[in-house]
Amino acid sequence: MLKSALEPAYVYEGDEPARLVALVEAGIGIAFIPCTGRSLHEQVHYLRVEGCNLAREIALLWHKSRYISRAAREFREIVEEYFADVTSNALLSFCKPDAFRLERGK
Repeated sequence: MLKSALEPAYVYEGDEPARLVALVEAGIGIAFIPCTGRSLHEQVHYLRVEGCNLAREIALLWHKSRYISRAAREFREIVEEYFADVTSNALLSFCKPDAFRLERGK
């Protein structure tokens, strides 16, 4: 593994990719975001991180002793289906590796 001479003066960890992208766009550092958080900002360059096992855990919560409305149950089903597809890479066309490749010398 390569050791970098980069030593940040400040470290910020956030859960909102849009906020992290805005900080990068403002010239305040670099960020790691999931490819699903990618947007089409003109001033930001995206690179795909390969060869690392990066994971992010998320959860959908509800109170176990409270009534869950039909709309909430349907929303839960949609979320479960969406993330089942994302997990199997069916919806990751937005995250195609070619869109993130860094050309040598640039």
